Amino acid sequence: MSIPHAIMIACAVALYTVVMDRRDLLAKLKREGFTGKIVYSDADGNAPLLVSAGHQLCGKPDWVIRTRWLGRLIPLEKKTRSYSGKVYPGEVMQLTAYALIIEDITGMSVKLGRLIYTNRTIDIKLTGERRDELAMILREIRDALSSQATQPRSHDVAGKCGSCGFARRCPESLARLDVDPHSTPGDEQILRYR
Repeated sequence: MSIPHAIMIACAVALYTVVMDRRDLLAKLKREGFTGKIVYSDADGNAPLLVSAGHQLCGKPDWVIRTRWLGRLIPLEKKTRSYSGKVYPGEVMQLTAYALIIEDITGMSVKLGRLIYTNRTIDIKLTGERRDELAMILREIRDALSSQATQPRSHDVAGKCGSCGFARRCPESLARLDVDPHSTPGDEQILRYR
């Protein structure tokens, strides 16, 4: 099999996966009584980054849907775990951040988010209290970043360091990011553990 042929097959498989993922989502939402339209999708990982200059936030929700009757926008986040009776606080803050970003971009109020677990879908009300909590968390993060103070590492798991956004700055990081000497600017960096 030639390389161009293999690339064409890989692209076709990727496109099929994205189309099926979107179709499965629409079918699931329809079974739950939702009627509307997907207006943003990062199912393939190539959607543009959504940026809120006003809140100094950016992110890529899995989907944003517009309801048919009221035209409301709802961020949807697909989780790889099953729902076990508990929504994690970080999942709620993630949806709340997406709501703020969407509101800043569109000027439309976002009052609801949806978490799609492997076994269940949970609607999350995006209340003023949750927005206040997120604002407090963001202030704490910004204060910690501006103070240049470092927090001691709270674990010995290299994988956690490897997926942390502060790995490059952290003097205690167990992960080291090295550039492949054969890479070109813009190539992904290779993660190596110490």
